[in-house]
Amino acid sequence: MLFPLISAALWGVMYVVSKFGFSAVPPMAAGFARCAVGGAALLAALRLFGGGDAFPQARRAGPRLGFWVALTIVAQFLGTDLADAHIGALVGSSAPLATIVLGAFLLDERPSAVQFAGIAVAAAGFIVVMGGGGALGAHERWGILLLLISAVTWGTFTVAGAPAVRSEGALPVSAWATAWGCLFLIPPAIVESFFRHTTFDLRALGVVLYLGLGATALAWYLWYKGVERLPAWLVSLFFFVQPLVGSLLGALWLGERLTRNFLTGGALVLLGVALAAWERS
Repeated sequence: MLFPLISAALWGVMYVVSKFGFSAVPPMAAGFARCAVGGAALLAALRLFGGGDAFPQARRAGPRLGFWVALTIVAQFLGTDLADAHIGALVGSSAPLATIVLGAFLLDERPSAVQFAGIAVAAAGFIVVMGGGGALGAHERWGILLLLISAVTWGTFTVAGAPAVRSEGALPVSAWATAWGCLFLIPPAIVESFFRHTTFDLRALGVVLYLGLGATALAWYLWYKGVERLPAWLVSLFFFVQPLVGSLLGALWLGERLTRNFLTGGALVLLGVALAAWERS
C-alpha cells in the first residue's frame, strides 16, 4: 500500500510544481520534458533490471498507450495552467470514477447502484466547485473542463494497459508508454514554442527533473506496482492523497485561497469517489 500512497503524494506535489514552473517552462514544453526524462529513466531501468525479456505485449501496446499518455499530459498541464493547483489536484482525483465508467463500456463491468450514486455525488461536487458558473472565471472553467478530460484519458490509459501490466509487469509497460508519449508530444511542444518561450535556469531544471523523475518515472512505476499486488478498488482509494497534498501546498507555497465552494465541493467529490471505490470490493 506504500507504493500507490507515494505515487498519489508525488502527483499532488506535481500540480503545485507545474503551476510554479510554467512561467519558466510552458505547459507543452514541460509535458515533453516530463516524458523525455521519465521515459529515458524507465527505459534505462528496464535495460538494467528487465532480465533481457522482449516484452512483446508492452511493445505492441506502447503506441496506443503513449497516445493516451500524451493526451492526458496535454489536457492536464493546459488545465493546470488555466486553473489553480489545488483545483487541478482535486479534479485529477476523479480518475477512478472515469475508470469505473470506462470499464463498463470497454470491459463489460456494469457499475452498481452504489457506484452510480458515488458518480452522482462527485458530479454534484464539481458543480459546487464551479460555483454555478459565476464564482470562477472563464479561464478556470476551461481549466476544469480540460482537467476532467485528462481524468478520462488517464482512465482510458489505465483500462487499456491493464492486461499488459498484469501479464508482463509495470516497468516495461510504463517505459514503452512513456517513450511513445514523448514522441506524440513533440508536435504540440513545437507549436507552443512559437508563442511561449522556455527559460533555461535553475527553476526550469528543477521543474523538469521533478516532473520527469519524480512525477513520471518513480510515480508511474510505483502506481502500477500497486496495481500488480493489490485489488484495483483499494489502489484507487489512494487518489484521496493527491488533492490533500496539492491543496495544502497550493495554499502554503503559491498563496492560493481555498474558497468555501472548493471546500464544500471537494468534500462531495471525495465522498463520491469513496462510495464508488469502496463498492469495488
